[in-house]
Parts: sequence; structure tokens; C-alpha cells
Amino acid sequence: GGEEWQSLPCDIFQAPPLVPVGCNSFTLPLPGGGGVAVRPRRSLFERTGSGAEAAAAVREGVGHGADKGRMTGALLWDSAVVLASYLAASRPAAAARAQSRPISGELAAGWRGACVEVGAGLALPGLTAAALGWTTTLTDRQECLPLLAAGAADNGLGEAVAVGPPAWG
Repeated sequence: GGEEWQSLPCDIFQAPPLVPVGCNSFTLPLPGGGGVAVRPRRSLFERTGSGAEAAAAVREGVGHGADKGRMTGALLWDSAVVLASYLAASRPAAAARAQSRPISGELAAGWRGACVEVGAGLALPGLTAAALGWTTTLTDRQECLPLLAAGAADNGLGEAVAVGPPAWG
């Protein structure tokens, strides 16, 4: 137990990184076919885009600390690839475990989980969970919500996920 991540087809400690610098599209294959695609947007991260959205973010100083003036949610991070890969690889085993136990309600009809991704950014893990049939909620700062909604729509998951800012307290 606890060592499953070491057998995944990706290694967070490898060089070069899992997500190449400048990558503008990434697709994680899913068991049984298909995949989940996200589109990193380095121009939004750097705040160098010519769009009004990038200019407003710089003007407003969006973000805190090291994120000040940067939109970290516009990049795909290696850790997101590792987590999404783990979800995709674990889903068949989790479904088998759920079916072997006496369960009732919605789970009896077919294994489903629930996922809340906080600070989702491009939401590769959350979109992967949704594509695997999980009830999914994606949250991030207000400026990232259009990226979350676009990612869900691009993957045909617009109706399968809830997108919104985190609500604390």
C-alpha cells in the first residue's frame, strides 16, 4: 500500500519534465480508448498576452506571493499528469473492489466516485475523473474559471462537471 504511484507510466522525478516547456496541447490516454485533452496557455501565465484579460490581470495584480501577476492555472504541471494518470490507472481496480462489496444506492448500479479539485487550473485530474464517470466539481480563482469551463466543454464534459470559485466559510 501507498507505493502505487511508483508503478505509473510517468515519473515526476524524471528529466526532462513530463510536460514539455511550450506545450500547447496535452492528451492523457484513458483505459479503453479516448483521452482527456487540455490546452496550456503560457501567454496567460506570463501575462504577456495582448488580450484585455492579460492586461487587466497585470493591472489588478492578480495572485499572491510568488503568483503575484501570474496565472499559474494556465499551465499544465507535472503533478497534474501524475495524479490524472493514477486516477486513470486505478479506476478499473477501484470499480472491481466496489463491485465485490455489498453496496447500495447509486454505487450498486455502477462504480462512481466524487471529485472536488481545488485550485484546478487546467483541471487535468478533475476532467479525468469526470471522463471516468465521477461526479466532479472544479474550483479555482475567478480568473481561471473560463479555462475550466473551456476544458470541460472541449472534452464533451460540460454537463458532467460543476465549475465555480471556491466558497470558504
